[in-house]
Amino acid sequence: MVRPPQLYLHHIGIEGFDTDAPKTLYNTQNIESICCVLDDEHREQTHAVLHRLFPGGQCYCWGVPEKAPVLGNLTAGDYVLLMRTTRVGGEIPVLGWVKYVLPVQSPELSRVLWGKDKYPLIFMFEAERISLTWDEFRLHMGYSDRYDPHGRFQSVRPKKLMEHYGGAKGYIAFVRKHYAVGALRFPQRQIEIEEIAGQEHSAGFLSTDTPITSLPSGRPYSHDPLATHTSFVEPSLWLPDAGRTA
Repeated sequence: MVRPPQLYLHHIGIEGFDTDAPKTLYNTQNIESICCVLDDEHREQTHAVLHRLFPGGQCYCWGVPEKAPVLGNLTAGDYVLLMRTTRVGGEIPVLGWVKYVLPVQSPELSRVLWGKDKYPLIFMFEAERISLTWDEFRLHMGYSDRYDPHGRFQSVRPKKLMEHYGGAKGYIAFVRKHYAVGALRFPQRQIEIEEIAGQEHSAGFLSTDTPITSLPSGRPYSHDPLATHTSFVEPSLWLPDAGRTA
């Protein structure tokens, strides 16, 4: 049974984001350049898979340190919010739809993409520019203003998303409807589930008119960061530091 898509949040930090985002978040990478760095065992298969998933021959990439254990659960069809900072409201300018997770760690590819071998856990995705802020996301999820995701790559509890938005897809549809910037890069059609390189690729992106479960009274999804709401801290979401600040 294929699990539903999950949502992840990665706090990168201002210095790391401003250094590396222009390389692989705001610009695509050539598949040939990616695959030529991989070892013989994985090069041919990865080349075929990436060209199938990205017919244009280009894709967005991101990577995290090997001490980010939650990345082991990341799979095709999941969504990742990439956050620059929590300061002064915070910026979450990129939404990624994961299409492929490299099956092996590759310090060599990390060095080619970002000039250092610190981020060997690498995934490829479709990217969309959004205008979401940390204050808004925190309100959407009901996190306390004391909660600090500094340097972490973490999952958002499926139960929380299901309760308020009908799941990760519902929340992403909400984000696309209210926070999209410029042209949408995600396909508007449903993509059939298929198994590629041992990974099950989930069904495609929801359209923006997908019904969204409204938030309960007292926990508004207002864009006003000063809106009152019931807040709480989720210690179980805290993971070892895994961001660009690591």
